[in-house]
Amino acid sequence: MRIIKVDKTLFKQKIRMIFLKKLSSITKKSKNSNIFKKSLSVFIIITILLFIIFNVGKKNILKIIYPIKYEKIVKKYSKEMNVDKFLIYSIIKVESNFKEKSISRSGAKGLMQIMNATAKECANKVGIKIVLPDDLFSADLNIRLGTFYIKNLLKKYNDNLPIALAAYNAGIGNVNSWFGKDIGNINFNKIINRVRFFQTKTYIKKVIFYYKKYKNIYKE
Repeated sequence: MRIIKVDKTLFKQKIRMIFLKKLSSITKKSKNSNIFKKSLSVFIIITILLFIIFNVGKKNILKIIYPIKYEKIVKKYSKEMNVDKFLIYSIIKVESNFKEKSISRSGAKGLMQIMNATAKECANKVGIKIVLPDDLFSADLNIRLGTFYIKNLLKKYNDNLPIALAAYNAGIGNVNSWFGKDIGNINFNKIINRVRFFQTKTYIKKVIFYYKKYKNIYKE
């Protein structure tokens, strides 16, 4: 099979020429027409995308989509509690998309979307006093309690990540009713099939998808 090498500089020049021609043809049309407006919008979007691809680079684009925020806090508590920091970033991204003041319809709060009752229980086990609900909007405290909670869920369910995530999202009571003591070598598809809530199925898949992305993008 013959491999064709592409001259990146020449390729960029050709792309520019195509767009200049396209721009020229667009400007010849009536500026009051809907066709002109639509064509110009498409042209601008494509130009911006190409500019990003050529000048920013694929990996940097992925780092924008999957950001690292609250790095010192995540590193501190993930190391202290022996939980993969990329799992914590993935949970935060799915739960709140890194918004400290986020509140769900069910009343979960902060970066890792913790319920008041869960926060109180975790705080007692950690040995700290908290003021609810205000303290859950503190990035440090929220990540500390959220990391502690997922650590305990992983321990409870023998490091079975999908089941631990199901419990994080839907609660321990629901997970116990779905799985009972059958949490041994059950495979991923069977886990998803047993989960009764569509939202929880989606949640598990999202967190695991983001987890893989984070590990791949930021692998050390």
